[in-house]
Amino acid sequence: MNKEAVLEAMESLLVQQLNEVEEQLNNIAESKAQETKSSAGDKFETARAMMQREEEKLNGQYLRIHQQLDQLKVFKQQSKQSDLIQVGRLVICDQASFFIGLPIGKVAVGPDFVFAVSTDAPLGKLLIGKRIGESVQLGNTIYCILSIE
Repeated sequence: MNKEAVLEAMESLLVQQLNEVEEQLNNIAESKAQETKSSAGDKFETARAMMQREEEKLNGQYLRIHQQLDQLKVFKQQSKQSDLIQVGRLVICDQASFFIGLPIGKVAVGPDFVFAVSTDAPLGKLLIGKRIGESVQLGNTIYCILSIE
């Protein structure tokens, strides 16, 4: 597993999520257009309010995913040489692999997995600034850093 493969897998996952959000937003727009006010006005207003809340939530997700895709572009342009764990680095440990910078979660990279974590996550905080050969402990698990890309 290398950083480029991880970034591509993350981008693919984010594009898939973006497409799903766009589809849901389109469904809401269609529902709004088809909704007609019945004589029972409260039912109409309640349905309309629920659609509006869902639309606002989806618009927030849409914006967040776009920001994450923009951040991935920055990570792709980063220099690859560093002996310190920083934002935008792939960290291979003996127990698991981590990408530091985006809170995406578990990402499939071929037959393997990498965990994309934020620098605000407990493990992200522990890993930042560490070097190859060092270890960090989270709960009962000790992660020995094998490589950094």
